[in-house]
Amino acid sequence: MIYSFEIAIAANTAEAAAQETAIKLAPGKVTRVEVLFPGGCAGLVHARILRGAQQLWPSNPSSNFSGDGEVISIDEEYDMIESGYELTAKTWNDDDTFAHTIQIRLGVTRIETPVNPYALVNLPRQQIERLMNE
Repeated sequence: MIYSFEIAIAANTAEAAAQETAIKLAPGKVTRVEVLFPGGCAGLVHARILRGAQQLWPSNPSSNFSGDGEVISIDEEYDMIESGYELTAKTWNDDDTFAHTIQIRLGVTRIETPVNPYALVNLPRQQIERLMNE
């Protein structure tokens, strides 16, 4: 599965007031991360991707991605199999004149998790059937 999120960041958005955008995914393994900075960003637009309070990309917490007319591509093996399949993009824009829109793309490989039949005892029949057919 490939997810794509376009994030518009207003001019003069300071790092201290970084915009937070929810990135909702299906359970699985994140195998690819791409952050596209269109031409014109001039290195003034910044992005970090977090899960909860933990910064995932870039790996070093004091850093961030920025660019101008480039795609930052990362091959990854990050499991998203625990509940809460959501990441957060923190973005800001040091450009004092123009808003900019970046794109974050994520490749996710679905991980099949076995269903515990004992956990199904109290579920309605339709929900059990849906789980068994996934």
